[in-house]
Amino acid sequence: MFENLTPREQILAKLILALVPMTLLFVAVFWFVGKYNDNNMAIVRLADQIAVEEGKMLAAKKADLRRDYYRSVSLPSNIVNASNDYQAWLKKLVRDDLKMDFKSLTPRDVADLKFKTKVVGKAKSFTLLASGDLKQLAEFLHKFYSVDLLHRISSLKITPVSVGSENGKKVRTGKLSLIISVEAVSLIDADIDRDFASSYRELAHSGEEYQLAILRRNIFGPANNTPSISARPSASYASDTEIKIGVSADDADENDVLNFELVESSVEGAKLVQSEGGERKASLEIPGQKAGEYAFKLVVRDSGFPAKQNEEVIKVTFKDRVVAAPPTPPPAKPKFIHAKETRITGIVKDSTDQWLVWIKVRTTGERFQLKTGESFNLDEKTWTVHAIEPGQAIIQVDNQLLTFRPTDPFDAPRTTEVIATSKDAEVETKVESGVEPENSPTIELTKSAARR
Repeated sequence: MFENLTPREQILAKLILALVPMTLLFVAVFWFVGKYNDNNMAIVRLADQIAVEEGKMLAAKKADLRRDYYRSVSLPSNIVNASNDYQAWLKKLVRDDLKMDFKSLTPRDVADLKFKTKVVGKAKSFTLLASGDLKQLAEFLHKFYSVDLLHRISSLKITPVSVGSENGKKVRTGKLSLIISVEAVSLIDADIDRDFASSYRELAHSGEEYQLAILRRNIFGPANNTPSISARPSASYASDTEIKIGVSADDADENDVLNFELVESSVEGAKLVQSEGGERKASLEIPGQKAGEYAFKLVVRDSGFPAKQNEEVIKVTFKDRVVAAPPTPPPAKPKFIHAKETRITGIVKDSTDQWLVWIKVRTTGERFQLKTGESFNLDEKTWTVHAIEPGQAIIQVDNQLLTFRPTDPFDAPRTTEVIATSKDAEVETKVESGVEPENSPTIELTKSAARR
């Protein structure tokens, strides 16, 4: 085959024969790669189409779920009956449950709800006229939106009620006049009946949480009052003694929350601790200081709208301790001497012919009728009748024999005779009989006093 070709032509022919398979191989590879890429692109397009169709199916399912939800919260399909039932529920909510001043509830025209050209429901509107305070309005909004129902407040007009004027300004009463426009929807394929009372649900936040925030920012109420603050420290405190001073505040606005703050202090470590539980009190705690005067500036702020504040500067004096001298005991009161007012009121004989001496203590009213040897107590002493004679009596007291006549006070006797005493006891040296008992160191002279 290559015999008739020149050497050069032979080399060229062999080169061409070698390049042909390689060219065919490259062509085949590129064709295969192209087909592979085309197939991948087709797979991607099919996957995208599947995703789109699945998205449509998911959207359709969501639409069905939403449609079922709307049907469940729709007014009944009979718009006439639904309107009557809805009005009855709304009146009861305003007038009976919330105790607001209900004035009127006027139904308006019914409007068709369309999707493209298809009517899917009816919209019924109402106008509610009522009045109440801000707390009742907040409760109404909470109750209104606690009901799973296709209804809404399309407009709300609030007008503060004022009476008269003061200094050229109207005085607000705290009441609000309300004009509320409400819309409720009834779907064509909704249920025939609906129990509104069973439609209440728990909202994410309780009514009290945002009611408190609303009431504290009552832009419709009277002007916010300025709080007051006061503290009454003692005249002075002992140096180096930690003290606490009570601080109190007041505000004519009962719903305002008051916050205390120590803004200036001449003592390092002093702090103001506010009471818990909403009490309008605080405690200024001051560590012990050297003798001197110290000042503290306190501020109280309310939560009104706009917030207002007041301040108080407290001055505290520390003094060094003074050691007081022990108090001098009061002089002892002199004892009252009853003997000064004691007299013999009579010396007589009784039915047995024995002498009796009658004695009276004027200060106490005590009376004694005593015979010889009998005794009585006076001024913490024992007085014993030693002898009775016509016109006088001899009485022993404090180891002395004293002679008394009817006019003599017992603290000033006429005669005195000292009685001798032995080692063991004080005894009278002579007795009425004149005979001393033998082997006896003492002679007992006293007997029990006879009071008659």
